[in-house]
Amino acid sequence: MKRNFFSFFTIGFIAVAYSIVCHANEQHPRLYVSDSDHSAIVEKINRNDWAKSAFNKIKSKIEPYADRHITDTEWIVSRLAMYWKDGEHYTQCYLKKQAFDYGEGNAPVPTVRMPGMRIWNSYRNVPLEQRIPYNETGDMLAFDSNHPELGAVMVPYRKTGHMVRSNNVEILTIAEQSAFIYWVTGEEKYARLADDIYCQWLAGTYYMNPILDPTRSCGSEGGWQPGGIAGYYDY
Repeated sequence: MKRNFFSFFTIGFIAVAYSIVCHANEQHPRLYVSDSDHSAIVEKINRNDWAKSAFNKIKSKIEPYADRHITDTEWIVSRLAMYWKDGEHYTQCYLKKQAFDYGEGNAPVPTVRMPGMRIWNSYRNVPLEQRIPYNETGDMLAFDSNHPELGAVMVPYRKTGHMVRSNNVEILTIAEQSAFIYWVTGEEKYARLADDIYCQWLAGTYYMNPILDPTRSCGSEGGWQPGGIAGYYDY
């Protein structure tokens, strides 16, 4: 069972490269899989009860997002943690004591927000439905694991710990799974959901430089240089 589980999701991850193309190109790149691979996976899903159940579980989770995206293309994309504010589409971020210090530059598109901190804390994201769309400040609604009785509280950007990364990973995972569903079913609504998320994310990542850390709180001046622990991973 464990081997089948990892095999199924490994194929799903690889299929993303096959299924996602940002608007301009009508030909899907076949980097890792062929048409015969596709037929084999579809047959396995149709014939294997466990595979069918696993696939249907993913589809039931993603379908509401895909359906919403048909009429509201901004809902999920706007919840990506990015530098949305005009004039502050930062291309270079700086750390101080493993927390965001300041940013420089202004890309022509919103860029991917650096996590407010590289340090774990007790704050956890509220459900996706409750998150702030087009969040320009980076302050985030959160539950405090140490004080659950408080409910949702607003946490300043520089104290959000790994909330930015967790937020974006969640949305990118929705895109990944939606791409896989499209690859299996050919239903265009899943392609559009994945495509719009990835295109926003990739455009925003394209303009970002690796994080700089002048005080060397992450082990090197560049953070991403030998001995450092910061880099593109933090986006």
